[in-house]
Amino acid sequence: MATPSTRLEAVNIMLSAIAQTPVPSLGSGVNALADMAETILDEAERDVLSQSWYFNTEYKVSFPIDSDSFIQLGDNIFHADSEDPTVHYTKRGQRLYNLTDHTYEFTGAVELTVVYGLGWEEMPETARSYVTAKAGRMIAERYDRDTSIIRSESRNEAEALLRLTKEDAEMADANPLVDDPAMFRANNFGGRSAIEWGL
Repeated sequence: MATPSTRLEAVNIMLSAIAQTPVPSLGSGVNALADMAETILDEAERDVLSQSWYFNTEYKVSFPIDSDSFIQLGDNIFHADSEDPTVHYTKRGQRLYNLTDHTYEFTGAVELTVVYGLGWEEMPETARSYVTAKAGRMIAERYDRDTSIIRSESRNEAEALLRLTKEDAEMADANPLVDDPAMFRANNFGGRSAIEWGL
């Protein structure tokens, strides 16, 4: 029975991409290259989760004010904005900031559209695959620098992104060619179209 991939599997896929020996566990500090791979995996994961996807974006989430009339946001929130299209908010530090009225102070609870940073186990497999492929390309560029390996890993990344954006469009019940900005990113991956990748 197939099971979702783990962070250890992701790191070992990255190591195999640059012809390195897999490791039995993470965070041991014994294998410097594995530690570097894990750091790069964290970087790729943050980059992917900083974007709005169907699985990490929630709408109409209510946040109360505190005793200072501020709205505190958690460490796991990348972006937050108003549900009202005429008002714009953003996250500054750990607080919500009103870009329209230029203030941190609010008169009551607000409903927000929120983009969350999730844990590895909370991401769908398509997102885990994309993060792994992205990190594989990154470690190839930084460590190995073999152009053929980098190109192969870049193709893996592009294919993983296409799978994720397809799922994102399906879950959003959108027309992927018209309504979904993620599909535009996929079709123009790295400034190059999917056709150029031979996809």
